[in-house]
Amino acid sequence: MLLLQSKKGHAVSLELFDDVGVEKPSGKRLAAQAKSTGDGNPVSDRSVGLWKTFSNWIDAAKAGTLPPETTNYQIYVSRDRAGEIVDSFANANAKLEAETAIATAKKKLWGPSPGFPLKNKVADTIRDFVENVFENESIAANVVRAFTLKCGSGSSHEELKTLME
Repeated sequence: MLLLQSKKGHAVSLELFDDVGVEKPSGKRLAAQAKSTGDGNPVSDRSVGLWKTFSNWIDAAKAGTLPPETTNYQIYVSRDRAGEIVDSFANANAKLEAETAIATAKKKLWGPSPGFPLKNKVADTIRDFVENVFENESIAANVVRAFTLKCGSGSSHEELKTLME
């Protein structure tokens, strides 16, 4: 869909710097992850897909590949899905809001500081990804601030058909 929605002069890529990437002539980028709902909710609070995506974006930001100053990050879900954490991230448009959203997620998953009593109870499948996000809070806040969640109608075929009319 991003290919059909892009403007003249935009370069759209698949699997280059993200699932779908859009680069504008100005150098600004959109790094988009496409998530299917076939296996449940890919943006739930404890979803591997959610935490792996943010962890990868943080790594790319640290490496300079997808700097938050010039990148917008997006998760596209094929149908309406939500989660408390992803919703708070998507609604955080300023640095302080992003920092607060991350702190709230950290408390929910790890428990209160300083001891973080729930940290060892985080599932093995997401533990390393969650840790990468929470241990890089400054970069994570910049990524979260530039993040959007977009949900499809559940009928990608119809959405594409509408765009091609």
